[in-house]
Amino acid sequence: MKKIYEVSAAGEVAGRWHVAGERIEMTEAEAKYLAPPLGTILIPVVEKRKVDHGKFDGRQRKRRHRADRLVARPAVDSDDPDHADW
Repeated sequence: MKKIYEVSAAGEVAGRWHVAGERIEMTEAEAKYLAPPLGTILIPVVEKRKVDHGKFDGRQRKRRHRADRLVARPAVDSDDPDHADW
């Protein structure tokens, strides 16, 4: 399985010249001696998980309260004769 690494110093990596900050894709075996703990040339990039749906992941979407899904409703006017018994 390939992972994404960021080059920390300009130089030749895997037979090609790469500048610092460039991201490259390599397997763990290919990056074994270049990435920590054995090397300092490549730094593993941890991609943040993209969350859609109102920034809730699947578990949070299932556990949302009903009020989170409803839109704001106007307040009841106390002077309204239709709602005098409230």
